[in-house]
Amino acid sequence: MKKGLLILLLCGSLVISGCGGAKKDSSDPVAMQETETQKETEMNGDFRSTTWGIDKESVRKLEGEPLQEDDSGMVYLDKVASYPVDVFYKFSNGKLIRGLYTFTQTHSNDNLYYDDYEDLIEIYTKKYGEPAKRAEKWSDELYKGDKTKLGMAVSAGHVVFATFWQTETTDVSLILKGDNFEIYLTALYDDKNYESEVDTNGI
Repeated sequence: MKKGLLILLLCGSLVISGCGGAKKDSSDPVAMQETETQKETEMNGDFRSTTWGIDKESVRKLEGEPLQEDDSGMVYLDKVASYPVDVFYKFSNGKLIRGLYTFTQTHSNDNLYYDDYEDLIEIYTKKYGEPAKRAEKWSDELYKGDKTKLGMAVSAGHVVFATFWQTETTDVSLILKGDNFEIYLTALYDDKNYESEVDTNGI
């Protein structure tokens, strides 16, 4: 998916720089794992190391210069639990209200995207506790009940899988969905206290 389109998704109502410390040799798998583990441990904000309501310059100080930027968002690249991701920050009136990961790892076997989804549920549960809810919504039951066709069902848009967690400040959603035989695995982080402004112009 193009990043411009993902920014639109980020802006809708829904559907990296490294942290401090000594740099490891990126060619060493053990060093890479240690770096990712340290990074996840240090990222205890509402989204990554950030807190809701901060401005773009505050994000820039934490993340460095973004890969892309517009008035309402910033885009970075990183890894989360060894998965490559596009990292999105969404702002409203200059304040951070949403974060999003798009997991960009590709597979020739579409069933492996569901395996990634289940793996991430386990990882997120270790951090946030048991999910508040797990859901799946079938719009076409052609492949329902056939585990060998789960990837096909997702890519065709027949089913959406979602798992939800809550913290005191944040709603976290992990979503696996597809359209036109492309599969998207995303994690959304939303400020629980954000209320969108109502447009009263012309009233």
